[in-house]
Amino acid sequence: MPPATALAGVPILGQHLTPAAIVGFALAAIGVALVTRGPRESVREHLDSSASG
Repeated sequence: MPPATALAGVPILGQHLTPAAIVGFALAAIGVALVTRGPRESVREHLDSSASG
């Protein structure tokens, strides 16, 4: 179940979050952070030098 849906179900439906669900939320958040962050500076420098030369 998506994290936003599970979190909305707590106050609205009185559902309880299990420890496994909380760990899943954390893993999903880490995955999103890794995908959405920009490239590291060393990668950016390598790409810039490859494009210009």
